[in-house]
Amino acid sequence: MNPSPRATAVRLVIWCLLFGWAVWKMRSNADVAAGANMALAPAMRVLERPTDVPVDSRDAGDAVIDPEALQSGLQIAAKAAKACGAHGAVLTVTVGRAGLLRAELRGQVPDDAAACLDRAVWLGRWPAGMGEMEAEIEL
Repeated sequence: MNPSPRATAVRLVIWCLLFGWAVWKMRSNADVAAGANMALAPAMRVLERPTDVPVDSRDAGDAVIDPEALQSGLQIAAKAAKACGAHGAVLTVTVGRAGLLRAELRGQVPDDAAACLDRAVWLGRWPAGMGEMEAEIEL
């Protein structure tokens, strides 16, 4: 049975629309590669002090940790994260007697961006004081 020319044209249009929609929904290779990298990135990672970054030897004594200086340090870290390409995550830092004690990153961040941010955070100037204070910022 041979379909009429009109039925053939309708089928051709439907197939073209379906093919066009499928091409539009496809992702490029760059998107697929970035997605694969993001899928392997851990959701929570501790930013370790790089071996070539010296340990802060100052001792704050009985001074109180300055919250404004802590927020300033977080803002500088957020700018560094933007430069490193780390976004969509939360950076949590803990400061104490010797400045920065711990830094954690929650969210899907590629390894190279996390390594860049790791270095920037540990090289930053953080307030020191009695006790511990924790703060976080969304990157």
